[in-house]
Amino acid sequence: MTVMQNITEASLHAQRRPRAEVLPEAEALLAKVGLLDRGYA
Repeated sequence: MTVMQNITEASLHAQRRPRAEVLPEAEALLAKVGLLDRGYA
């Protein structure tokens, strides 16, 4: 599982939010902690 999958899992499944809405938020969170470059690794 990638970092991005881990961050988006709850929003996508439990909250049933669309991927297009969740991904920008996840990227912003990763950027905030300096891990955006590792999001899909």
